Amino acid sequence: MNRRVFISMLALSICLLFGMYIAKIFFPQEFIFAIENERIVAIGEYIDSHAWAYYLLGICTSFLTYWLYLCAVCKKRYLNLKECALVLVTIGISIGASFIGANFSTYMSIYPMIVLPFIMKARLREVAIVYPIHGLAQILSLEIRQLPMYVQYSNTLSFTLLTFECYFWLLLFYIIFNYKKREE
Repeated sequence: MNRRVFISMLALSICLLFGMYIAKIFFPQEFIFAIENERIVAIGEYIDSHAWAYYLLGICTSFLTYWLYLCAVCKKRYLNLKECALVLVTIGISIGASFIGANFSTYMSIYPMIVLPFIMKARLREVAIVYPIHGLAQILSLEIRQLPMYVQYSNTLSFTLLTFECYFWLLLFYIIFNYKKREE
């Protein structure tokens, strides 16, 4: 693929995401603010009422987040087995921290996003780009939809689906930092 075409596609994707955030602010009635599909709600209620399913969903979404984030900032196509084990240990520590308190758990989920890239020899430039944008995407997603209030009467699966664009941002960075021009 021609590098200009690739960069244009990424720029259009980024503009589309920002445009969606702006549109959500001015036309909130046009966007989904709650998931009302009976099947999704039923699956979400099942997940929330069974600890094993709740933690499994949390581990899977956390692992996906760390995997995309670390592959992007370290400019790797995939993490090796040792790095995956480090991510799983980090997720385990975060789960353990949730039993101590919500604030402590929040801090324990923020620090690894800064510390793990340096353990894996990422450059500061990539971390300085991806981490703030990922955080901003999460904040915009929560605030535009007023999801902090929605969390109180929502299930975990619905909340995960409503914040799905944050994964799209990480996927974009994964593609950007791992793109290599094919030799033709």
